[in-house]
Amino acid sequence: MSDNVTLIVQDHPDDGRLVARAIRQPGCEIDITAAAGDVDLLEYLHAAARGDGPPIPRLILLNLPAPRRDALELIRRIRVAAPGRLPPVVLLVPDADAEFRTAAYSLGANSCVRRPVDPAELSELVRQIGRYWITLNVLPEGFIVA
Repeated sequence: MSDNVTLIVQDHPDDGRLVARAIRQPGCEIDITAAAGDVDLLEYLHAAARGDGPPIPRLILLNLPAPRRDALELIRRIRVAAPGRLPPVVLLVPDADAEFRTAAYSLGANSCVRRPVDPAELSELVRQIGRYWITLNVLPEGFIVA
């Protein structure tokens, strides 16, 4: 496995498959690990931080069915679970009000993106997100991938 790992967390398996399929399009060379929910994500990150699990992902994509207050707690817990490591956290939501976006960014989210309904548009959006965060984004000095 390369160090280009995207961790997708979703509440609905069909949504996760659609996002994973979008990332696997040509021109987007990213390894994908899917977590079924908050607990799987946090277990993954704790194991990676201890060094006895998979690498810290280069991107955490939270595919949320709606802006949720518990998603804000999840962002905070992601930052606690991977101390000294800064994987970008991108939220895909159908729509998010200003209060939710402000709280998400304050807790360490790197991006909050409206998720389109059309599968082709979603595929293109996710491909662009992956390309930016994995290929184009320059990591901070001292970022630890594995």
